[in-house]
Amino acid sequence: FPVTIRVDDYDILINMGTGSQVILKTTRKSFIPSGRAFLTFANFFEELGVDMFEYMSNLSLQEVQNSSLSIDLNVFKQAHKYRDGGNIVGIHEDNFNLKNFISSILKSYMNQYNRFISDVSCNRIILTGGIPKKLPIIHEYFSLMYPEKKVILDNHSIENTHRGMANFIQEFL
Repeated sequence: FPVTIRVDDYDILINMGTGSQVILKTTRKSFIPSGRAFLTFANFFEELGVDMFEYMSNLSLQEVQNSSLSIDLNVFKQAHKYRDGGNIVGIHEDNFNLKNFISSILKSYMNQYNRFISDVSCNRIILTGGIPKKLPIIHEYFSLMYPEKKVILDNHSIENTHRGMANFIQEFL
């Protein structure tokens, strides 16, 4: 089985797990809000009796596209754009409801990668990590947002962290 994903010169790999990294052949951006930021919101919704992750898994692409809140997910100090914590922008009397809130969290999460994708010339976007595996809507959204690029979901059964460690070990054997 392949131990690593080969990132070519015109590929961008986006790892979406507890943390998130955007990896190009020559550079890597780290500390992008991901699972850790999601947990902040999930804990809030749990207090209200709502399983945010289950709710997200039932959202349609249209519901996410139509969401209208802008949510800054930089809620932890190590986040690459952390200032004074996260925020929610665009709350109006007619749009502050559960569906729009959770849809907006997911949309804001996916849209945060636009700055990395638009800054480079790439042919393929490779999505890795547990989050896009659990939320197939992420692959759908990226495919819709970047129709000129091939969006690939790395759905390998062995987690990429373990595959990377295996590569590291093999390099020194």
